[in-house]
Amino acid sequence: MFLIPLLIALWLACATPAQAELGVALDYEVRFGPLQILAIRNTTRLHDDHYEATSEMRTVGMVAWLFPWTAEATTSGRGSGAALTPDRHRAHGAIRGTARSVAIEYGRDGLVTAEVTPPADLDERDPVPAALQQSTIDPLTAGLAAVTSGCAGTLRVFDGRRRYDMVLADQGEAEVPPSSHALYQGLARRCRATITPVAGFWRRSAQEDYRPSLLDSWIAAPRPGLLPVPVYLELTAPRGTVGIYLSAASALADDGARQTQQSQSPPLE
Repeated sequence: MFLIPLLIALWLACATPAQAELGVALDYEVRFGPLQILAIRNTTRLHDDHYEATSEMRTVGMVAWLFPWTAEATTSGRGSGAALTPDRHRAHGAIRGTARSVAIEYGRDGLVTAEVTPPADLDERDPVPAALQQSTIDPLTAGLAAVTSGCAGTLRVFDGRRRYDMVLADQGEAEVPPSSHALYQGLARRCRATITPVAGFWRRSAQEDYRPSLLDSWIAAPRPGLLPVPVYLELTAPRGTVGIYLSAASALADDGARQTQQSQSPPLE
């Protein structure tokens, strides 16, 4: 699940500065085969010299009954275009009622510091060495950078617990895989991120967790007049493949209200 926040804000592929100023809200359904396992809501706002991004996730249906999980994350930072620098990242959630949190600070001197609950030694994982935390960005900033960089290059990502690299490659135009769950079908721009774990993954499944994963995004305007957004994403990991389907896309007004929603999704509770 640690890769899911990387889809935040890929809608920026064709946004103009005036459109980006208003921001966007995106809702997704995450499915393993026919079964929906997660609901996601992302919001992003870009201004002339700073940005904010949020992500909310929860398990749904039978999966929520077996594995209740919620998570929220926020990031704020400086810069625009391809030059984005996070200032702070916060994440909190709960797994089966146990609270988890992350706080990352990015000093003006470049120093990256993180506090996590529970600590690594109580979480069946090795801590990420301080040296590996430096010169990194958070997952929400990484999602923005994936597009503002033209889907090219390598991003060093640290989410407070795990350190991994994203190697980006533009795959050109491709058809969105057909599905009855898809809001959009047709041609889209495809961006591939190869995710290589570096440190901080669970010890109990190290043999699986340290194998690379792939996150493919198909970016297109779901309807005429709308900005291009990730209409479909596919995460291929050691334990299987999940499909991530856009279910709603809407502009955000200055007060944060949602506008021009394209399909209805149940509220995240």
